[in-house]
Amino acid sequence: MLLISSREKKTLEVITVDLVQYINISDSPVKGLADAPLALVVYTDFQAPACARLAPVLDQVLAKYPQQVKLVYKNFPLKSKHKFAGRAAVAALAAERQGKFWEFYDLLFANYNDLNQAKIEEL
Repeated sequence: MLLISSREKKTLEVITVDLVQYINISDSPVKGLADAPLALVVYTDFQAPACARLAPVLDQVLAKYPQQVKLVYKNFPLKSKHKFAGRAAVAALAAERQGKFWEFYDLLFANYNDLNQAKIEEL
């Protein structure tokens, strides 16, 4: 439930929110136990500073709850803001087909501020 109050209007509004959503993760890279009961599905952009800062936090969650949580990656490149995010996403999925997704994921976020076509190819 979400409670929204207004001191000015002297009101309290109660909103019921269903936080459980079905998201198809069958073809997505997964970090952690495949049968973990909780999936954190993260839509990310490899050039976004906020996404780069979130990556190590997600690793901490996985380390703290290794039996309960798995991380599921989904592409969400903001191409209008980040010129090479789409190319990085495609390259990451190619790395996934080679069994190297999470290593490449870490490299992309370590270099998010310097991504360009040459850097993606280098990584």
